[in-house]
Amino acid sequence: TIINLVVLGLGIYTFLEMLAAEETNLKIEWMFYTITCFLLMMMFKIWSWNQMDKNAQMREIKRLEYQVSLLSKSKD
Repeated sequence: TIINLVVLGLGIYTFLEMLAAEETNLKIEWMFYTITCFLLMMMFKIWSWNQMDKNAQMREIKRLEYQVSLLSKSKD
C-alpha cells in the first residue's frame, strides 16, 4: 500500500540520520524513530493480511451458501 511505502521511506530516512548522528543521545533518538517506523510497517502488513484473509473467507462462505441453495432447489 501507499502508506506502507511512505513509512518505509521514513524508516530509511531515520536510519540514515541515525548513522550520521555524532552524539549518542541523537543516535538513540533516531534509532527509536527507526524501530518505530519498522514496527508500524509490520502492523500495516499484518492488518492487510488479515483483511485479505477475511475477504477470502467471505468468498468461501458465499460460495458454500450458493451450493447449498442449489442443492435445496434440486431436491424440490
